[in-house]
Amino acid sequence: FGDGNTSTLQNPSHSYATFGLYNVCLTVTDTCGGQHTKCESISVCPPFLPVSLGSDVTACASTVISLPGYSTYSWSNGATTAQITVNSGGEYSVVVSDAAGCSGTDTVNVTINPLPVVSLGNDVSQCGGTVLLDAQNVGNTFFWNNNATTQTINAALSGTYTVTVTDGLGCTNTDDIAVSILPVPSAALGNDQDICQASISLSVVLTP
Repeated sequence: FGDGNTSTLQNPSHSYATFGLYNVCLTVTDTCGGQHTKCESISVCPPFLPVSLGSDVTACASTVISLPGYSTYSWSNGATTAQITVNSGGEYSVVVSDAAGCSGTDTVNVTINPLPVVSLGNDVSQCGGTVLLDAQNVGNTFFWNNNATTQTINAALSGTYTVTVTDGLGCTNTDDIAVSILPVPSAALGNDQDICQASISLSVVLTP
C-alpha cells in the first residue's frame, strides 16, 4: 500500500494514517507460478487542503498577496503564480494543490484606498523675492525636504522642493518642483553732476 502495509486479499480495503501520495503495487501470481506486478500512485487527501490567505486586507494603491508552498495555483483573476499584485479592491480567491494532488481554496477581501493627489505645479523661475509653494488641502500631514511641516511654504532659495503628503487613511504621495530665484540686477548712473554744456553722456553700470 506504499506505507509499509500489505494484504493478500483479492479486494482489500486499507486506511492511511496520514494524507499524502502513495505508490500502491499489486503482485499477481498466475497458475504457472509467474508473478506480474503493476504499480500506481494514489493521493490520499483530506476533504479540503488547509489554505489560508489571512485576514482581509486594506492597502494604499496596491498590495501583494503571497501564498507559497503549493504546487499549482489558480487565482480568480487568472494568475497561476504563488504571488499576485492587486491594484483594485474586491474579493480574491485561489485554488491550490500540493504534490500529492490534494486541493484547497480560500478567499480574501481587499480594499484599495487611492493615494492623495499631490501637485505643486510647474517649475518656477523668477527674479528675486520668494515663491509660495502650496501642497493643496489633500492630506492630514505634510513634510517638506527642508523639514517644514505646513501645507504651504515660502521658497527663498533656488533648488528642488519635495513634499510628502499623508492623508487620513495613512496613504502617502509626493511631488517636487524646481525653483529658480534669479538675482535682481542693480543699475548705477554714477554721482549727480552739474554741467555748463548742453548735453552729457550717461552710461548705466549693471551689476548682477
